[in-house]
Amino acid sequence: MNAISPGSLRLFTCVSCLVLGLTGARAFTVLEGEAFEFNGPDDLLLDPATNVIAVNVVNGAFGDLDINGVIFQGDGGTTAVTGTTVNGGVTVTTSRSTAPNGGEITNWAAAPAFTGGTPGSAANLASVMQSIRWAQGASAPSTPIPGAGLDVTISGLNPGTLYDIQLLFDEGAAAGRDRRYDIAAEGNLVVDDYSSQGGDGVWTPSNSFAYRGQFDPGADGVLDIRLAADLGGDPFVGLDGNPILGAIIVHSLAPVPPSDILLSGDIFAAPAPIGTVVGLLSSVDINGGTHTYALVPGAGATSNALFQIDGNALKTNADFSALGGNVFSIRVRSTDGDALFLEKVFQVTASADNDNDNLIDTWELMFAPNLIDLTGLKDGPGPGPDSGDFDNDGSSDLSELANGTHPKNADSDGDGSNDGSETANGTDPLNPDSDNDALDDGDEASLGTDPLDPDSDGDTLRDGDEVASGTNPLLVDTDGDTFNDNVDPFPLDPTRFSFTNPLVGEVIEFKGPDDLHLDPATAVIAVNVFGGFDVDVNGVNFQADGQNLGSGTATNGAVSVTTRAANGISNWAVPPAFTGLDPVSAANLATVMESIRWEPAPTPVTVDIEGLNPGALYEIQLLVNEGGDRNRQWDIGVEDELAVDNFTSEGLEGVGVYAIDNSFAYVGEFEAPDDGILNIVMQQHIGGLPQRGADNNPILQGVIVHLAGPGTPFVITEIDYNPTTGISEITWNSSPGAFYSVDFSPDMTVNSWIELNDSVDSQGAQTSFTDPEPRFGPAGFYRVRR
Repeated sequence: MNAISPGSLRLFTCVSCLVLGLTGARAFTVLEGEAFEFNGPDDLLLDPATNVIAVNVVNGAFGDLDINGVIFQGDGGTTAVTGTTVNGGVTVTTSRSTAPNGGEITNWAAAPAFTGGTPGSAANLASVMQSIRWAQGASAPSTPIPGAGLDVTISGLNPGTLYDIQLLFDEGAAAGRDRRYDIAAEGNLVVDDYSSQGGDGVWTPSNSFAYRGQFDPGADGVLDIRLAADLGGDPFVGLDGNPILGAIIVHSLAPVPPSDILLSGDIFAAPAPIGTVVGLLSSVDINGGTHTYALVPGAGATSNALFQIDGNALKTNADFSALGGNVFSIRVRSTDGDALFLEKVFQVTASADNDNDNLIDTWELMFAPNLIDLTGLKDGPGPGPDSGDFDNDGSSDLSELANGTHPKNADSDGDGSNDGSETANGTDPLNPDSDNDALDDGDEASLGTDPLDPDSDGDTLRDGDEVASGTNPLLVDTDGDTFNDNVDPFPLDPTRFSFTNPLVGEVIEFKGPDDLHLDPATAVIAVNVFGGFDVDVNGVNFQADGQNLGSGTATNGAVSVTTRAANGISNWAVPPAFTGLDPVSAANLATVMESIRWEPAPTPVTVDIEGLNPGALYEIQLLVNEGGDRNRQWDIGVEDELAVDNFTSEGLEGVGVYAIDNSFAYVGEFEAPDDGILNIVMQQHIGGLPQRGADNNPILQGVIVHLAGPGTPFVITEIDYNPTTGISEITWNSSPGAFYSVDFSPDMTVNSWIELNDSVDSQGAQTSFTDPEPRFGPAGFYRVRR
């Protein structure tokens, strides 16, 4: 086997250690690091304090995903042999060999049923594990292809610093996919004959597998990792030597200072003698180790002289007999074994405690007529059922003082859960809804939901919202139709579901002209896309944009519609058997639905509507007829914003069904921008959920534009002239976000215009401008240009 370079430092090794795969399968050898199975975020190293970068290989469709506080970034390489992700000064590039085969797959595996982690983290990690980049590693059984494989380059690292690297894999199937390949780091073999079903060697719908190692990038700050069928060690033997990769996680193992200092107690009795322990100090430090403590000068150190530190004990260093009831500020430094330190300010209270029961007298008298009712002593005097816990809520009177809860009310926040139970469970006894999920903590106890997790079942819906809507906050799929409640529009009906999501407007089915908005009084233009002739439908004239490939334009008055697509078919679909009050209009609309413009995915079909009135509201209808039960899918964007996620040629996915007498349409209202051009894009994947379906080629047969609301007329509404000063203020109707130029002329002749200002910002619906120069006539004229 390959030797391990002594220049590449590893913290843990498993030299020549055999990790068993499936029963009857050969073992693989981990020379450096470890191979393990994970069932959720908590099985991985995910620490926001030391994480350098985390990469969702290939699939960036979900955007950045938060997993236990670590942000996984998509590398954007959904159709490319290389993907790159940058965080700060660190760059991760994954690439594959192009010959003889390889690829990027965004829906390689079903989302694993992970558990654990912070709210939403399990579902986000499952999304990460759905996509892979892969390369062909063997041309035939036991025959590796020279040079073929996957490469991971991590650059911008600090030379001399140790980094923890985790590579994540999900095979997406059971035993039949036990592919094998080697893993090398910095040219050194670290795993010989790795199995994509590593760890215990058994794939399940709720697990995935990982390789983890710790490496020094060397003087160039670059760490090179390679995955291929045979990089050394034992000869490759197997049916499948194709390496796959789903995610990369990089943590820095450089020493860091403590992240917090804790003090076990911050209240003490004022009469206490010098040397009384106030509380014990401890440190939160991911590096562990021992810490030393000291009082240091700086902000908040006003009372340092009154205290002392002995080891990790904060003690009094003065007589506080006359200082009871006061709060003192001290500044403490914690220093670790690497001489790294953290400083923190603490507020310490000297209790005015005349009855010596460890409770501040003024606090006791807020709730009781005398000092004997409450006590901070377990066996002290007191009428309560349990001496030291007046309201018998499981939270002692001393704890109630520290927590700010009511010592004579067992349930201070009225959420149905006693103060003591809340303290024990980690919920907030002063907040009826500790996790802010719209359910009281006491209600969560009866429902069985987690009062510290707003989303107990991890489906991204708050528990309280699920209870209000009738879904089960303990089930990600209440109706059991395999679609999670957060994406199921009918989460209580297993027969109805859809991944189509109209973010603006709606998706409709129509069976004739009467189901569409066709009003001659407000119609601006209607287009028979790739049509050869004009037709009248319910009084609205559909103009043909010609049967030329590349693009077609139809014009009505000042408005034109240009549709761009490289392909067109004039007899794509059999005319639908439409019906309506006007049979001729029904037949004419059916002819519109025969022809299409289309593009092969991922190339978009675009529609530009020009000559619109800026600021006016327009209703846009896009008509589609599949001509068969094909159910292709794409997104729709308007003005660079996603309008429909996963539109289908059969309307709502899983709901709409093609028939000989129907078609489908998207309907939405949009404000015309300042340039009067509305841009529409129909494309395989613009945003939202990952693209679904096998056919993502967009098609289009008709476009209808109606005026839904008038825009603001661009006119000067007032000129306020002061004859004494000669100063004028000009006011005009304006559009938000626009810029204007103001000119002056004494006689309106062509060469007499003087530009006063060429960049006046819009002030909203109306804008005013004051001419800085006095004008005394006898006449003058102003004009405003946009």
